[in-house]
Amino acid sequence: MSDVLIKNGLVVDGSGNKGEMRPILIQGDKLLLPKTGEEVQAKVVVDAQGLVVAPGFIDIHSHTTLTTLVQSKGGSKLSQGITTEVTGNCGSFPAPFSADSQEAELSTRDIDWSLPGYRNYLQQFTNIPISHNLGFLIGHGSLRAAVMGYDDRKPTAAELERMKEYIAEGMKMGAMGMSTGLGYPPGIFAEIDELVELYKVVADFGGIHATHMREEGDELLESIDESIEISRRSGAALQVSHLKAVGKPNWGKVVTAIEKLEAAKKEGMDVNYDFYPYTACSTGLSSQLPNWVHEGGWSKAEGRLQDPQSRARILAEVRAKLEEAVGWHNFLITSLSEKNRAMEGKDLAEIAAIRGQHPAEAMLDLLLEEQGNIWMVKFSMADEDVYTVAASELSMVGSDGNALVLNDPNNRKPHPRSYGAFPRALKLLWREQRLFSLETAIAKMTSAPATKLKLDRRGLIADGYFADLVIFDPQEVGDTATYANPHSLAAGIHSVYVNGALAYEGDRFLDPKSGIMVRPLK
Repeated sequence: MSDVLIKNGLVVDGSGNKGEMRPILIQGDKLLLPKTGEEVQAKVVVDAQGLVVAPGFIDIHSHTTLTTLVQSKGGSKLSQGITTEVTGNCGSFPAPFSADSQEAELSTRDIDWSLPGYRNYLQQFTNIPISHNLGFLIGHGSLRAAVMGYDDRKPTAAELERMKEYIAEGMKMGAMGMSTGLGYPPGIFAEIDELVELYKVVADFGGIHATHMREEGDELLESIDESIEISRRSGAALQVSHLKAVGKPNWGKVVTAIEKLEAAKKEGMDVNYDFYPYTACSTGLSSQLPNWVHEGGWSKAEGRLQDPQSRARILAEVRAKLEEAVGWHNFLITSLSEKNRAMEGKDLAEIAAIRGQHPAEAMLDLLLEEQGNIWMVKFSMADEDVYTVAASELSMVGSDGNALVLNDPNNRKPHPRSYGAFPRALKLLWREQRLFSLETAIAKMTSAPATKLKLDRRGLIADGYFADLVIFDPQEVGDTATYANPHSLAAGIHSVYVNGALAYEGDRFLDPKSGIMVRPLK
């Protein structure tokens, strides 16, 4: 007798093929597909009449780390149907050790971070039961910081070799590949030759090149060219992160960007990208400073913000880049310390008016007061670009969010994507915009990332595959999280299973602790 029988639902198996009415069995942590006419029994019977049964969604682009898993065990991700996520994107991962990048992790758990490499950090995911599956990418920025700090220079031969050793270690420990954050320090200081040499090691292990590109605005197309060139020269499969065009003057450039990626695909390269279905991004406010300000880390940047001559140059460059293309009212400040808490949830134009300053001056002063630690939401993309990016055969859905505690008061104003990215994609792009079929939508969330990541028996509903499932109402599924109220559960999610265990049902996170660290097939 099986553990669970799911019957009367429309099974959309993740392959892109048309859904069909058929029963599904869960036996332990695996799926069993009974033959037509076969009589089946189970301890629990789930009637999925009027519902869709799909593979659990795979979030190929996330930023969940030990901190968020200790707190949440995956709550906000499971509530939107995500059963597996890949962290370590945008060049950032808590290992190998670097004092600057470990501060948040150090405050969470008593771990000896002084040990180099990945083993000590990854062991914590074995020690701490988690409730959804997690894979990881090596963060190029993190390993560069560990080896050579925040210096704006080429690595020495010895430093390059040390980074290669770290990459080999991480890949042997189960990394999916390596990510870059070329828009953030210290990744901004890396030149193409360095990246090619490092990605050759990744390619030797069959890993991917996931990249937050150097520019997503004025130099978007040049950044696409650079990303393709790195993969062409290194042999690593390309995964462009959160493809978009930032700033009104750049809207529409995604068409040419996709054409360039499609051309690379026709050459025989393994090329894809991910996206989230929103017109606002979210990142640290310090990322809006010119690259040269970041050389040497925050302590040096702080000095430059205080030095009158450097500050005048920063103000001129920031205004030239952001004032017209984005606009100060489109920078929503989402996290501040207690002393500035009254400004939280306001945009930079509002904050500047309250403080009697120009918005650029207010931005720099806030960064100084908060020691650079400010998160913001930036409204900078066009709806039409989001639809264009979503529609391509190369696209996959990624949240770019974190696994958060449901209704956590300590995460006051996160981007709503941590609660709503995948249900929103179904509602907005399939049900409302009709950009693709339901079957295609689900494939973009399941088999496509599973194939890219070389996951073992995930991403499809098939006999012998792991029992990661999401059951949802196709007419009701959608996001309810907003920028004003981001801690709001998705609508229409009936239930979620992780490795055969019921993890979410009826708006309740059940914390089954059935998740595992997933690693790519070799």
